[in-house]
Amino acid sequence: MNALIEVHNLGIAYRQGAQHTQAVTDVSFSLAQGETLAIVGESGSGKTTVANAMLGLLPDSAVLTAGRLVVAGQDLSQASERVKRQLRGRTIGLVPQDPMVSLNPTQRIGVQIAEALVLARGGRYRGVDNDVGELLAQVGLDNPTLRARQYPHELSGGMRQRVLIAIALAGNPRLIIADEPTSALDVTVQQRILDHLEGLVRERGISLLIITHDLGVAADRADRVLVMKSGRLVEHGTPQQVLAKPTQPYTRALIAAAPAFAEPRAPRAA
Repeated sequence: MNALIEVHNLGIAYRQGAQHTQAVTDVSFSLAQGETLAIVGESGSGKTTVANAMLGLLPDSAVLTAGRLVVAGQDLSQASERVKRQLRGRTIGLVPQDPMVSLNPTQRIGVQIAEALVLARGGRYRGVDNDVGELLAQVGLDNPTLRARQYPHELSGGMRQRVLIAIALAGNPRLIIADEPTSALDVTVQQRILDHLEGLVRERGISLLIITHDLGVAADRADRVLVMKSGRLVEHGTPQQVLAKPTQPYTRALIAAAPAFAEPRAPRAA
């Protein structure tokens, strides 16, 4: 199976004056088309830095110190900003962590989704309003016409998260990166959002990268799990391998912090 993402010995540091702080060191992995991969680790482990590198969204203070990052055949370590912009939205869609920060509170939902569609298509086009409604329906929102007219504060947390998924799908990407997509939601809504996202990914045959601190979410949803600590990849395997035979104390600590996932479980039904 061809790899959509190839990361080879990646190193990323942040500059502050003459000092460099290494954030990612010697990280390597791949992600195949149609695969779901989870990167797990505590805050500061480097997982979001890796995701931002894939999106071409590293801040100006970040420097690639080693390795290569190839997205859909494009080596981003050598790519121009124009190439990175073309990959964002069309090849990789992002579902960010906090809808109240990511959505514009002064714009209606439909306007924000339409903007993503127009950026993906390269200009305003006839039928954009219909496409907004279709995306809202695809992500499981009732009465899409009404939802498109509403503002973010008029929707529940789960509804706002679905809007972010709709925006991520607007460019018909080959990969969705979900960065802590349900951390602000209660358990019941979290499960519904993850179920729906998983179903959309399966129906479209696209890849999913979940960035999370929750080993339980990773083990339950991913085909493979990567565990990061202090910028390094410390564990890598199927959920069953990582849960049943962790090789690192850090992974065992994550498992201990999620008792419901401490014992190996049968794989989820497809």
